[in-house]
Amino acid sequence: LLIHPFLKNFKKRMNEQAEINNKLEETVEDLLNRNMRNNLIVKGVPEQEEETNWDKTKTLVSEVLEEITGEKNIESNIERAHRSSASKKTASPRHIFIRFSSQAKADLYYEAYKKKAIRQKIGSKKLEVKVEKQYSPKVTQKRNDAMMVRRQLLDGRVIQSGYKEYPAKLYVKYVGQSNNSFHPIK
Repeated sequence: LLIHPFLKNFKKRMNEQAEINNKLEETVEDLLNRNMRNNLIVKGVPEQEEETNWDKTKTLVSEVLEEITGEKNIESNIERAHRSSASKKTASPRHIFIRFSSQAKADLYYEAYKKKAIRQKIGSKKLEVKVEKQYSPKVTQKRNDAMMVRRQLLDGRVIQSGYKEYPAKLYVKYVGQSNNSFHPIK
């Protein structure tokens, strides 16, 4: 009989701890994403022989972004730029992670990229350069899941188009829909 009150109190404490843990996880997730607001990821930029340190990567990626945006002196707005540490097993170039001096600069270059997706010619190869915002692993997974749903709906001819907003909210325009409004998918 003495064990029962102890177990009841223990279960209550476990539930309280689980609630505290969930709040801490949400806080960490929020802080991670706030910390990454100044970051962009550039994909598809071929690696250069002379690209041996962060400064050379910074110069290379600033030249690519200048071509995309038409702006000058982008390098002065980049705090640091480096390649991912992915293994060399893949034929595609490693991604470049860029940290800008402010979120406003990161947003400016990202919006300019969205307006003018480019193909960069390197030698005789044409490579598509992609620019993405950086998010925490959890948000990135949610966004990838939303895009997979979008792809399935497009393939099934349920929607004509769709896009995602932060963090991973999917908006779609249904097949046969005459107006230009998008509807959220829950």
